Amino acid sequence: MCRQDLREIIGIHGSVAGSRAMEQLSVYEREVLRYGLRLMRPLKLEDVKYCLGCAHEFARKIVRALVDKKLLSPIRAGKQRNHAYQIMPLAKDYLFG
Repeated sequence: MCRQDLREIIGIHGSVAGSRAMEQLSVYEREVLRYGLRLMRPLKLEDVKYCLGCAHEFARKIVRALVDKKLLSPIRAGKQRNHAYQIMPLAKDYLFG
């Protein structure tokens, strides 16, 4: 594998150094967003738990932080219990722009 191949892989699967994602999001938040984008469907708490290999409460904390930053939005806004979240367009800007 040459350096160019490595840079392409990092560019596809990683955030660009100096991007807003690297500065303003935790590593857990970035990984959840990347994983959610690969799923191509609404993100569920179980997906976050699987992605991070963490407990329910930690997954809820990460999801809540992403909702507060307006990077995730509940599918059924206004409900007390949300089970699925959509990734907002701003999240793609954070990761890739």
